[in-house]
Amino acid sequence: PKPHDTSLMMVGLFVFWFGFIPFNSGSGLSLCGFASANLTARIVVITTLGGCSGGVTGLLYGLVTKGYPSLELAIPGVLAGMIGVCSCCAVVDVWAIFWIISPLSVLAYFGNQKLVELAGVDDPLTAGALHYAPGIVGMLAVGFFGTPRFVSDVYLNGYDTSRDRCADLDQGLTDVPDGADNVPGDFIFYKHRKNDGCRDFYGVFFGGSGKQLAWQIAASVLYTAWGVVGCGAIFFPMKWAGILRVPKADEQKGLDETHHGGVAYEWMAASTVVPEAKALEMVTTPNPGEDDEEAAPQEGKDD
Repeated sequence: PKPHDTSLMMVGLFVFWFGFIPFNSGSGLSLCGFASANLTARIVVITTLGGCSGGVTGLLYGLVTKGYPSLELAIPGVLAGMIGVCSCCAVVDVWAIFWIISPLSVLAYFGNQKLVELAGVDDPLTAGALHYAPGIVGMLAVGFFGTPRFVSDVYLNGYDTSRDRCADLDQGLTDVPDGADNVPGDFIFYKHRKNDGCRDFYGVFFGGSGKQLAWQIAASVLYTAWGVVGCGAIFFPMKWAGILRVPKADEQKGLDETHHGGVAYEWMAASTVVPEAKALEMVTTPNPGEDDEEAAPQEGKDD
Protein backbone atom coordinates (compact mmCIF):
# COMPACT_ATOMS: atom_id res chain seq x y z
CA PRO A 1 0.00 0.00 0.00
CA LYS A 2 1.04 3.56 -0.61
CA PRO A 3 2.19 5.58 2.40
CA HIS A 4 -0.61 7.72 3.80
CA ASP A 5 1.41 10.72 4.93
CA THR A 6 4.72 11.62 3.30
CA SER A 7 5.14 14.60 5.62
CA LEU A 8 5.39 12.22 8.60
CA MET A 9 7.78 10.08 6.55
CA MET A 10 9.99 13.15 6.13
CA VAL A 11 9.89 13.82 9.87
CA GLY A 12 11.05 10.25 10.48
CA LEU A 13 13.76 10.64 7.85
CA PHE A 14 15.23 13.72 9.52
CA VAL A 15 15.19 11.96 12.88
CA PHE A 16 17.22 9.14 11.31
CA TRP A 17 19.48 11.60 9.52
CA PHE A 18 20.23 13.47 12.74
CA GLY A 19 21.06 10.18 14.45
CA PHE A 20 23.24 8.97 11.62
CA ILE A 21 25.72 11.82 12.07
CA PRO A 22 26.89 10.91 15.60
CA PHE A 23 26.44 7.22 14.81
CA ASN A 24 29.02 7.32 12.02
CA SER A 25 31.30 10.05 13.34
CA GLY A 26 31.43 8.30 16.72
CA SER A 27 33.52 5.63 15.03
CA GLY A 28 36.47 7.99 15.48
CA LEU A 29 36.11 7.45 19.24
CA SER A 30 37.93 10.67 20.08
CA LEU A 31 38.07 14.40 19.36
CA CYS A 32 41.36 14.82 21.22
CA GLY A 33 44.14 15.82 18.87
CA PHE A 34 44.05 17.26 15.39
CA ALA A 35 44.17 13.96 13.51
CA SER A 36 41.23 12.30 15.26
CA ALA A 37 39.16 15.52 15.27
CA ASN A 38 39.83 15.93 11.56
CA LEU A 39 38.71 12.35 10.92
CA THR A 40 35.49 12.84 12.89
CA ALA A 41 34.68 16.08 11.07
CA ARG A 42 35.30 14.45 7.70
CA ILE A 43 32.98 11.54 8.57
CA VAL A 44 30.24 14.01 9.50
CA VAL A 45 30.58 15.66 6.10
CA ILE A 46 30.63 12.49 4.03
CA THR A 47 27.71 11.02 5.97
CA THR A 48 25.61 14.07 5.16
CA LEU A 49 26.73 14.15 1.53
CA GLY A 50 26.10 10.42 1.25
CA GLY A 51 22.49 11.02 2.29
CA CYS A 52 22.18 13.88 -0.20
CA SER A 53 23.58 11.73 -2.99
CA GLY A 54 21.25 8.87 -2.08
CA GLY A 55 18.23 11.19 -2.06
CA VAL A 56 19.04 12.54 -5.52
CA THR A 57 19.55 8.99 -6.79
CA GLY A 58 16.15 8.00 -5.38
CA LEU A 59 14.51 10.94 -7.17
CA LEU A 60 16.17 9.98 -10.46
CA TYR A 61 15.17 6.34 -9.98
CA GLY A 62 11.56 7.44 -9.57
CA LEU A 63 11.85 9.63 -12.69
CA VAL A 64 13.07 6.66 -14.73
CA THR A 65 10.75 3.96 -13.34
CA LYS A 66 7.59 5.97 -12.60
CA GLY A 67 7.91 8.91 -14.96
CA TYR A 68 8.15 11.47 -12.17
CA PRO A 69 10.56 12.21 -9.28
CA SER A 70 9.09 10.42 -6.28
CA LEU A 71 9.56 11.67 -2.73
CA GLU A 72 8.53 8.22 -1.52
CA LEU A 73 11.60 6.77 -3.27
CA ALA A 74 13.91 9.62 -2.32
CA ILE A 75 13.36 9.00 1.40
CA PRO A 76 14.72 5.41 1.44
CA GLY A 77 17.34 6.66 -1.02
CA VAL A 78 18.69 9.05 1.61
CA LEU A 79 18.83 6.24 4.17
CA ALA A 80 20.47 3.80 1.76
CA GLY A 81 23.05 6.42 0.81
CA MET A 82 24.04 6.89 4.45
CA ILE A 83 24.03 3.16 5.22
CA GLY A 84 26.50 2.67 2.37
CA VAL A 85 28.81 5.15 4.12
CA CYS A 86 28.97 3.25 7.42
CA SER A 87 31.62 0.62 6.69
CA CYS A 88 33.94 2.78 4.62
CA CYS A 89 33.54 6.21 6.22
CA ALA A 90 37.05 6.35 7.69
CA VAL A 91 39.07 5.36 4.62
CA VAL A 92 37.43 6.75 1.46
CA ASP A 93 37.36 10.16 -0.22
CA VAL A 94 34.29 12.38 -0.33
CA TRP A 95 34.02 12.18 -4.11
CA ALA A 96 33.90 8.37 -3.99
CA ILE A 97 30.99 8.50 -1.55
CA PHE A 98 29.00 11.11 -3.43
CA TRP A 99 29.43 9.93 -6.99
CA ILE A 100 29.85 6.16 -6.68
CA ILE A 101 29.29 4.45 -3.32
CA SER A 102 26.02 6.07 -2.22
CA PRO A 103 24.36 5.87 -5.67
CA LEU A 104 25.35 2.20 -5.93
CA SER A 105 23.96 1.64 -2.43
CA VAL A 106 20.58 3.04 -3.48
CA LEU A 107 20.42 0.94 -6.63
CA ALA A 108 21.45 -2.13 -4.64
CA TYR A 109 18.63 -1.43 -2.18
CA PHE A 110 15.98 -1.21 -4.90
CA GLY A 111 17.31 -4.36 -6.56
CA ASN A 112 17.42 -6.26 -3.28
CA GLN A 113 13.85 -5.21 -2.49
CA LYS A 114 12.69 -6.68 -5.82
CA LEU A 115 14.30 -9.98 -4.85
CA VAL A 116 12.64 -9.86 -1.43
CA GLU A 117 9.24 -9.38 -3.08
CA LEU A 118 9.88 -12.21 -5.54
CA ALA A 119 10.81 -14.47 -2.62
CA GLY A 120 7.47 -13.70 -0.98
CA VAL A 121 9.01 -12.21 2.15
CA ASP A 122 6.64 -9.83 3.94
CA ASP A 123 8.77 -6.81 4.80
CA PRO A 124 6.49 -3.75 4.60
CA LEU A 125 9.19 -1.40 5.87
CA THR A 126 11.80 -2.86 3.46
CA ALA A 127 14.19 -2.83 6.42
CA GLY A 128 15.99 -6.02 5.37
CA ALA A 129 16.84 -4.82 1.87
CA LEU A 130 17.59 -1.31 3.14
CA HIS A 131 20.28 -2.49 5.55
CA TYR A 132 21.68 -5.53 3.78
CA ALA A 133 22.40 -4.41 0.21
CA PRO A 134 23.80 -0.93 0.96
CA GLY A 135 25.78 -2.43 3.83
CA ILE A 136 27.44 -4.91 1.49
CA VAL A 137 28.24 -2.11 -0.97
CA GLY A 138 29.90 -0.13 1.82
CA MET A 139 31.94 -3.12 2.97
CA LEU A 140 33.22 -3.86 -0.53
CA ALA A 141 33.97 -0.17 -1.07
CA VAL A 142 36.75 -0.44 1.53
CA GLY A 143 38.53 -2.95 -0.68
CA PHE A 144 38.11 -0.80 -3.78
CA PHE A 145 38.36 2.82 -2.62
CA GLY A 146 40.44 2.69 0.58
CA THR A 147 43.07 5.42 0.11
CA PRO A 148 46.67 5.05 1.33
CA ARG A 149 46.49 8.31 3.26
CA PHE A 150 43.35 7.51 5.26
CA VAL A 151 44.13 3.83 5.76
CA SER A 152 47.60 4.66 7.07
CA ASP A 153 46.46 7.49 9.33
CA VAL A 154 43.55 5.64 10.87
CA TYR A 155 44.59 2.00 11.02
CA LEU A 156 48.35 1.86 10.65
CA ASN A 157 49.68 5.06 12.20
CA GLY A 158 47.03 5.15 14.92
CA TYR A 159 46.68 8.96 14.57
CA ASP A 160 50.39 9.23 15.44
CA THR A 161 51.92 11.51 12.83
CA SER A 162 55.34 11.30 14.50
CA ARG A 163 55.87 7.74 13.30
CA ASP A 164 55.07 6.32 9.90
CA ARG A 165 54.24 2.75 10.77
CA CYS A 166 53.42 2.05 7.15
CA ALA A 167 57.05 2.75 6.27
CA ASP A 168 58.05 0.44 9.13
CA LEU A 169 55.90 -2.28 7.63
CA ASP A 170 57.63 -1.94 4.28
CA GLN A 171 60.99 -2.27 6.03
CA GLY A 172 59.86 -5.32 7.98
CA LEU A 173 59.84 -3.52 11.36
CA THR A 174 56.67 -5.08 12.77
CA ASP A 175 57.61 -5.37 16.46
CA VAL A 176 55.27 -3.61 18.88
CA PRO A 177 57.13 -1.38 21.37
CA ASP A 178 56.89 -2.25 25.06
CA GLY A 179 53.85 -0.71 26.72
CA ALA A 180 52.16 0.03 23.39
CA ASP A 181 49.64 -2.81 23.54
CA ASN A 182 46.73 -0.44 24.13
CA VAL A 183 47.67 2.21 21.60
CA PRO A 184 44.78 2.54 19.09
CA GLY A 185 45.75 1.32 15.67
CA ASP A 186 49.06 -0.17 16.76
CA PHE A 187 50.19 -3.48 15.29
CA ILE A 188 49.01 -5.45 18.26
CA PHE A 189 45.61 -5.48 16.53
CA TYR A 190 47.06 -6.90 13.30
CA LYS A 191 49.14 -9.87 14.41
CA HIS A 192 47.16 -12.10 12.05
CA ARG A 193 48.48 -9.92 9.21
CA LYS A 194 52.00 -9.27 10.46
CA ASN A 195 53.50 -10.37 7.14
CA ASP A 196 51.36 -7.98 5.08
CA GLY A 197 52.78 -4.83 3.55
CA CYS A 198 51.09 -1.46 3.19
CA ARG A 199 49.61 -2.26 -0.20
CA ASP A 200 47.77 -5.19 1.33
CA PHE A 201 45.62 -2.74 3.33
CA TYR A 202 44.81 -0.33 0.48
CA GLY A 203 41.92 -0.39 -1.98
CA VAL A 204 42.67 -1.92 -5.37
CA PHE A 205 41.88 1.37 -7.15
CA PHE A 206 44.66 3.04 -5.12
CA GLY A 207 47.49 0.59 -5.63
CA GLY A 208 46.28 -2.11 -3.26
CA SER A 209 47.23 -5.73 -3.78
CA GLY A 210 43.63 -6.95 -3.50
CA LYS A 211 44.16 -8.68 -0.17
CA GLN A 212 41.99 -6.16 1.69
CA LEU A 213 39.24 -6.64 -0.89
CA ALA A 214 39.46 -10.37 -0.31
CA TRP A 215 39.02 -9.80 3.43
CA GLN A 216 35.99 -7.59 2.77
CA ILE A 217 34.41 -10.21 0.50
CA ALA A 218 35.05 -12.95 3.05
CA ALA A 219 33.50 -10.84 5.79
CA SER A 220 30.44 -10.12 3.63
CA VAL A 221 29.92 -13.82 2.98
CA LEU A 222 30.41 -14.65 6.65
CA TYR A 223 27.94 -12.00 7.84
CA THR A 224 25.41 -13.12 5.25
CA ALA A 225 25.69 -16.73 6.37
CA TRP A 226 25.45 -15.69 10.02
CA GLY A 227 22.29 -13.70 9.33
CA VAL A 228 20.64 -16.44 7.27
CA VAL A 229 21.41 -19.20 9.77
CA GLY A 230 20.64 -17.11 12.83
CA CYS A 231 17.36 -15.67 11.54
CA GLY A 232 16.36 -19.01 10.06
CA ALA A 233 16.87 -20.70 13.41
CA ILE A 234 14.49 -18.18 14.97
CA PHE A 235 11.81 -17.57 12.36
CA PHE A 236 11.29 -20.99 10.77
CA PRO A 237 10.36 -22.66 14.09
CA MET A 238 8.02 -19.74 14.78
CA LYS A 239 6.43 -20.25 11.35
CA TRP A 240 6.01 -23.98 11.91
CA ALA A 241 4.47 -23.31 15.32
CA GLY A 242 2.02 -20.86 13.75
CA ILE A 243 3.13 -17.88 15.83
CA LEU A 244 5.21 -15.96 13.30
CA ARG A 245 2.25 -13.93 11.98
CA VAL A 246 -1.02 -12.77 13.41
CA PRO A 247 -4.21 -14.34 11.98
CA LYS A 248 -5.28 -12.99 8.60
CA ALA A 249 -8.54 -11.71 10.08
CA ASP A 250 -6.52 -9.56 12.48
CA GLU A 251 -4.47 -8.17 9.60
CA GLN A 252 -7.62 -7.25 7.68
CA LYS A 253 -9.27 -5.73 10.73
CA GLY A 254 -6.12 -3.79 11.58
CA LEU A 255 -3.51 -4.42 14.25
CA ASP A 256 -4.20 -1.05 15.86
CA GLU A 257 -7.62 -2.35 16.89
CA THR A 258 -6.85 -6.02 17.46
CA HIS A 259 -3.50 -5.69 19.25
CA HIS A 260 -3.00 -2.10 20.36
CA GLY A 261 -6.29 -1.12 21.94
CA GLY A 262 -7.62 1.40 19.45
CA VAL A 263 -8.04 2.44 15.85
CA ALA A 264 -5.62 4.50 13.82
CA TYR A 265 -8.21 6.99 12.56
CA GLU A 266 -11.45 8.26 13.98
CA TRP A 267 -13.47 7.42 10.89
CA MET A 268 -12.42 3.77 11.24
CA ALA A 269 -14.25 3.38 14.53
CA ALA A 270 -17.63 2.95 12.83
CA SER A 271 -16.47 0.16 10.53
CA THR A 272 -13.56 -2.23 10.73
CA VAL A 273 -12.82 -2.38 7.01
CA VAL A 274 -13.79 0.76 5.09
CA PRO A 275 -13.20 0.91 1.32
CA GLU A 276 -11.23 3.91 0.17
CA ALA A 277 -14.19 5.53 -1.63
CA LYS A 278 -16.46 4.97 1.36
CA ALA A 279 -13.82 6.38 3.70
CA LEU A 280 -13.65 9.57 1.64
CA GLU A 281 -17.43 9.80 1.68
CA MET A 282 -17.47 9.44 5.47
CA VAL A 283 -14.93 12.23 5.85
CA THR A 284 -16.54 14.70 3.43
CA THR A 285 -20.27 14.00 3.93
CA PRO A 286 -22.16 15.48 6.94
CA ASN A 287 -23.73 13.13 9.41
CA PRO A 288 -26.82 11.56 7.82
CA GLY A 289 -30.12 13.00 8.90
CA GLU A 290 -28.91 16.40 10.05
CA ASP A 291 -29.95 18.34 6.96
CA ASP A 292 -33.09 16.20 6.47
CA GLU A 293 -34.35 17.04 9.94
CA GLU A 294 -34.01 20.75 9.26
CA ALA A 295 -35.66 20.55 5.82
CA ALA A 296 -38.53 18.14 6.62
CA PRO A 297 -41.80 19.55 8.02
CA GLN A 298 -42.42 18.70 11.64
CA GLU A 299 -45.58 16.70 12.03
CA GLY A 300 -48.09 17.53 14.72
CA LYS A 301 -47.29 21.23 14.91
CA ASP A 302 -49.26 24.13 13.54
CA ASP A 303 -47.78 26.16 10.72
